[in-house]
Amino acid sequence: MKIQLLPNVFKKIGLLVYIGGAIPDFLKGYREGYSGGSDDVINNPLSISDETHFYMTTISLVGIMIYALSKEKIEDEYMKKLRLESVTITFVLSVFFVLVGTLIKGVDYCYGADSLVELQLLLFLIIFFFKKRSALA
Repeated sequence: MKIQLLPNVFKKIGLLVYIGGAIPDFLKGYREGYSGGSDDVINNPLSISDETHFYMTTISLVGIMIYALSKEKIEDEYMKKLRLESVTITFVLSVFFVLVGTLIKGVDYCYGADSLVELQLLLFLIIFFFKKRSALA
């Protein structure tokens, strides 16, 4: 089975989309820290609705997915092997994190779908980066 990857230029596009989508999440965290956890909108000029936060989180996930599915400048069989190893390690680690989180926080504890997907994509990118870097050294 051959998987078609996006051209290398999509790495930059995906990174810009990810950062653009993550800014409202950053502002929401800043707002909650700024207001001390209360929903005091009067004193806080950085209020973002939950609907806007949802859409921007979705855009952020699409951006990181575009980045993860983009080719390297030199995409050969070895890079494909590194991608496959990175996906395997990411799957095992994400299952481990979910199991540990469930054991520590209880059965009712569960990651949201968006945070689990973002965790897996970020883990994949970090593992792939270090595998690629160690292979080229």
